[in-house]
Amino acid sequence: MMIKILISTVYALEIKGKNKEKIEFSGSFRIQNDFNSFGNAIFNKHNEIINQTNLNIIGEKEIFRGITGFGNFEMENSFNHSKYESYSKSNLTCIGLDLMNLGKIEYGKSYIILYDVKKWTNPIKDRIAEEIKYPFQGIENLQSNLLTYKKNFGNRDELGLSFQYCGKRWEATDNAYDSGFGFSANYDVLYGLKVGLSHLDIGKFRFSGTDNRAIIFQDMSFWNAGMKYKDKGSNFYISAVYEDMQTTDKIHQRQKENSRKVSDTKSFNFIMQCISQKISLKPFLGFSKIYRTHFLDNFRKNLTKDCIYLGISYQFDKNLTANFNYQMNITDFQMKEKVPSNATFGIEYRF
Repeated sequence: MMIKILISTVYALEIKGKNKEKIEFSGSFRIQNDFNSFGNAIFNKHNEIINQTNLNIIGEKEIFRGITGFGNFEMENSFNHSKYESYSKSNLTCIGLDLMNLGKIEYGKSYIILYDVKKWTNPIKDRIAEEIKYPFQGIENLQSNLLTYKKNFGNRDELGLSFQYCGKRWEATDNAYDSGFGFSANYDVLYGLKVGLSHLDIGKFRFSGTDNRAIIFQDMSFWNAGMKYKDKGSNFYISAVYEDMQTTDKIHQRQKENSRKVSDTKSFNFIMQCISQKISLKPFLGFSKIYRTHFLDNFRKNLTKDCIYLGISYQFDKNLTANFNYQMNITDFQMKEKVPSNATFGIEYRF
């Protein structure tokens, strides 16, 4: 069992100007201590102490009547005391225009369109960080060079539509993303129930071979659908998301093109948690399942992974909360066997 001790603090500061400009500063500082009691060499790790700092800046300014410009910047810094490793990266770097009744336009590094629905089961990742990323992703949630348009419709803004263009970008000298396009839609059904779906088609290409004469184009098609429910009294929250990803390779070599289907991945996430402010002790339940099929020439290889999440949090007051979470891994992609479960204990203070 791996036990993680987490202490986190969050600060917020808002500054408003006379000409309807606003700047909001928020951030967090986290100290995490990981312990691993398993002696298996595959999973054996030294105790690790990690410091992580996040800084988020959001700015707004009215440019013309009915048009507001905004920007969002988030920086993350981390230092591992045990390995003497550190990194610094920007999570969000985007600017945009709020056109009031005409919708919002933003450009920069932000969340891909799939995250509009995927985030409904994100509390699983917030509570326990896995050794193996889940859900399986062929693309990260945060990407650069994104142009997004969002608009709500209806008397209650019950229908939300978003469209996103993903521009070309290089990851390395031999690996790059081609342009792509996606959309998402969500509908507020009433009585606390909301449903949604999203879709993204994007390409990726790289050079292969000893002399880089072969070019592999990888077409990736994603879609997901989900629902979330929050009761009228805001006592509990339920959400479920189904995801599907299909990958196809097109190999160009010596003026010939060969196409082959590489993988088909399906995943399902479900969470149920108590969110009532009247109850100090709040339970949490989650489940995730991945089913992936590899197509290797005429051979198919099926891989699965199941996880169960159990957690409980105690709210001392509106600012201070203690969390305990347990994750049970049932199967693993690579070894097809039971892998170590882990637990997390954390204390968080917000104001």
